[in-house]
Amino acid sequence: MFIYRKILYINAFYRIKDNNTPPTIFIDIYEICSIFFLIISITYTITKCFLNTLLLFQIFFYLCLIIITIEKMDKNLIPNISVDSVVFGFDSFHLNVLLISRSVSYKGKVYTDWKFPGDLVRWDENLDQASKRILLEQTGLQNIYMKQLKAFGNLHRLEKHPYDMAWLVSIDHPESRVVTIPYYSLINLTKDIDYKTSLNGNARWFTIEQAEKLPLAFDHDKILRYSLENLRNEMRTQPIAFELLPAKFTLGQLQRIYEVIFGVKLDKRNFRKKIASLSYIVPLKEKESNVSHRPAQLFMFSRDVYLQLKAETSAF
Repeated sequence: MFIYRKILYINAFYRIKDNNTPPTIFIDIYEICSIFFLIISITYTITKCFLNTLLLFQIFFYLCLIIITIEKMDKNLIPNISVDSVVFGFDSFHLNVLLISRSVSYKGKVYTDWKFPGDLVRWDENLDQASKRILLEQTGLQNIYMKQLKAFGNLHRLEKHPYDMAWLVSIDHPESRVVTIPYYSLINLTKDIDYKTSLNGNARWFTIEQAEKLPLAFDHDKILRYSLENLRNEMRTQPIAFELLPAKFTLGQLQRIYEVIFGVKLDKRNFRKKIASLSYIVPLKEKESNVSHRPAQLFMFSRDVYLQLKAETSAF
């Protein structure tokens, strides 16, 4: 693995140095291995008492394994940088998160757990582009709110379970240290039914309570906790809650979002008094329709009013 990682590091260096020009290290890989094998053969002939046939065979086997692994890898992928997507969805009652199942056979047993949509970044795309591409490929979701969080780069983040490395090998992923940059997204699941029914492959929605009890891959449990905390902090200072609502909403729906995400019960009168003081939440001359209870008044979030108010406030 030492030789293999050195090859990856040389690959990354030459791509950066030569403006993404494919490094000659891959072009000449067979020459390198041939020379290395020749040196070993000469050494074996000279020092028979120290090298035996079995050791020589092992060296040759690992060289072949390195060549096969490199040949199978997508040369356009950066082997040590990935992105993950934490997608939150609100369905009027619960805050949900999108997860993808994975299965791996390890030592005669099949293990199944859950992970966030994610993959390696390509050399010809930035992090935002990679996040959008991977989310579309793995879930079918696109054109949704996305925000970058922070880097997760613990030395042993890919070794939470004994079968983690076996799974990486099964998908032709390089067995090396990978730093991931998660993004979190917000969507309203009642706005468009496709968000909940038209997911690709093995992607599935879980409530936060359910997700916290599931076995999650790698360090994705830490990423989930950080994403939730970041969501709560931003909701205190920014109007991101409206990403989880339809364009026209009731004050009851808005209050429910805050109660669900913060896990508290809010006083209805005080909440509405607070909302009434916010000029960017605009009352409409419309009410709910097709409901079994008394129709409530509808409101909308005015981003223009919010940005103007924010600019005026920051001026002081």
